[in-house]
Amino acid sequence: SSLSAGRIFTIIDRAETITSKGQNRLLKTLEEPPEGIVLILLTGNPEGILDTIRSRCMEIRTDTEASLIEIPGKPAFRKRAVRTAADLIEGRPAYLLWKEIDYFSGTREKAMDFCELAQILYRDAVMYREERSRELVILKDYEPEIAEVASAADPEALYAAAGACNTALRDLEANVSMKHALRSLMFSVQLGQG
Repeated sequence: SSLSAGRIFTIIDRAETITSKGQNRLLKTLEEPPEGIVLILLTGNPEGILDTIRSRCMEIRTDTEASLIEIPGKPAFRKRAVRTAADLIEGRPAYLLWKEIDYFSGTREKAMDFCELAQILYRDAVMYREERSRELVILKDYEPEIAEVASAADPEALYAAAGACNTALRDLEANVSMKHALRSLMFSVQLGQG
């Protein structure tokens, strides 16, 4: 359906059931997406999607039983992660963020939780900005930060930042150094602002 922002959302349910040939054709669309089109692939089996397609998508995991997105970390951790992710997209100087990045690099779990929270924040900011709906927001306890990020960054920068989070998560899963993965994320998000 078409939205007021001029975007068209296309939902492909059970994307894992698309044949390899069909997925390869879909890949061409993902490599050069038509302007204003957002493709949403739904799957209960992400491993059934070609890696080349998954690498071009922002992955949002949900609890299929409850259809709710699991928000990682404890409240104090979440608050710190959301604030740091907001500072990243708002262009706070990198040298002021080193301490925070080092904190989140302490363990692989912390690093991954930070990336997931940042990705959700950037996604929420797009929903908040484009849809003007609090109903679609996941991090409901962080509405001031979401509103702040939504007004500080345009949707394209937010999409790029969410994609950088996805890249960092893949790097972390591949056992890339935690500091390297998060510092690369930091620079990718900030360069997306330029």
